[in-house]
Amino acid sequence: CRTDQPLSPILGKPRTLTAAEARANAEKHGRKFDPNQKAPWYCYAKGNSFVQGWYEDDESLAAKLAHFREQDVAGACIWVLDGVKEPPETFALLRKHLLE
Repeated sequence: CRTDQPLSPILGKPRTLTAAEARANAEKHGRKFDPNQKAPWYCYAKGNSFVQGWYEDDESLAAKLAHFREQDVAGACIWVLDGVKEPPETFALLRKHLLE
């Protein structure tokens, strides 16, 4: 990214990380939370640019699902990008928040 600000323009090709890798990077570089996106992220300098990582966690999923409830949404479709390779914690979070 060009800057260390949220959603800064991307300079290179994005790469995919596992949820565990994203959490480890956030722990190492400092977890941030964007209140508008309701999403955790981290950022660190790399050469003359910055690397940003955005990911889903318990807090962000809970915030998004709370918004659905506030809007009285009758249902939601959730696209699982990695199918069977999706981390088990994603499904645990969905069960926790959807079956409350």
